Amino acid sequence: MTEATPTKPHEPLILIQANELTRIIRQAVEQVLDARGYQLEYELLSRSQVAALFRCTERTIHNWVKRDGMPHRRTGNGRLVFDRKAVAEWAHAAGRPMAGV
Repeated sequence: MTEATPTKPHEPLILIQANELTRIIRQAVEQVLDARGYQLEYELLSRSQVAALFRCTERTIHNWVKRDGMPHRRTGNGRLVFDRKAVAEWAHAAGRPMAGV
């Protein structure tokens, strides 16, 4: 965290990096959900991590996304990420064995 010029003389302005803000928000959401008896159950994987799970190339993963509808998300900068559970369910339905499951 870094202090910057405050908008009002008595209020400090704090600058924070996006990844730190994401961590803080995720932690707050997890605390609220935990207090209500819920739990976040997802693990995001990169394209290379998914390729390792299937013991295939990243190009194959790209093809499965485009051609076969492998579930994925795009980050703010356009990078593909994959929810491990959704990918495992997709793989099971598609008859594609995963090495890491």
